[in-house]
Amino acid sequence: MEISASFTLLLLLGSVSPSESVECRQASPPDIYAELREITASLVQLQTNMTLLQRETTGQAQLKTEVDKQKTEVDKLKTEVDKQKTEVAKLKTEVDKQKTEVDKQKVEVDKQKTEVDKQKVEVDKQKTEVDKQKTEVDKQKTEVDQLKTEVDKQKTEVDKQKTEVDKQKVEVDKQKTEVDKQKTEVDRLKTEVDKLKTEVDQLKTEVDKQKTDVDMQKTEVDRQKRQQQGIVL
Repeated sequence: MEISASFTLLLLLGSVSPSESVECRQASPPDIYAELREITASLVQLQTNMTLLQRETTGQAQLKTEVDKQKTEVDKLKTEVDKQKTEVAKLKTEVDKQKTEVDKQKVEVDKQKTEVDKQKVEVDKQKTEVDKQKTEVDKQKTEVDQLKTEVDKQKTEVDKQKTEVDKQKVEVDKQKTEVDKQKTEVDRLKTEVDKLKTEVDQLKTEVDKQKTDVDMQKTEVDRQKRQQQGIVL
């Protein structure tokens, strides 16, 4: 529109004849042509400004499109963050469950340790009894040696003592068998304790792994939050 006005003014100026121009100069103030030139220059400048304004408007439309795109990306990131929060909560629940199971296993291990200690006390008691029996056997052997010296005189007594010794030997063998049985039981309990200890170590390793995964998830969530804050800003 401004260009058309400029062209109109130029045409008007161009259509004036020299005589008319002289008459106009005589009838008009001396600076009318200067004013017309200024108006023309203003119109050209206005056209330039309009062109720049149109470019700026186009740039703003592109910027709005980019902002809408960024807003969509932010909404997507918010959804992903909510998803990550849910996953972290789920992992935390699983870790708590694993921790409860580990505590339960620890209680069971303590119980087994108490049982093993009890068995050890019993074994020590049996060992003391066996030592006592061994001492008694040694004593009987000494008596047997003494009785052999008097075999003729004390043959009946020796036979009686031998029977007693045999009886004691049977008892010792019985005690020895019991000790072996207790030893086997203790070995079995030790094996069971080692097995439980291995299971506890495995559970502890699993819990540490779960904790590491949770820490990684938390780090990822924090990173996404920082990215989200940077986008919003």
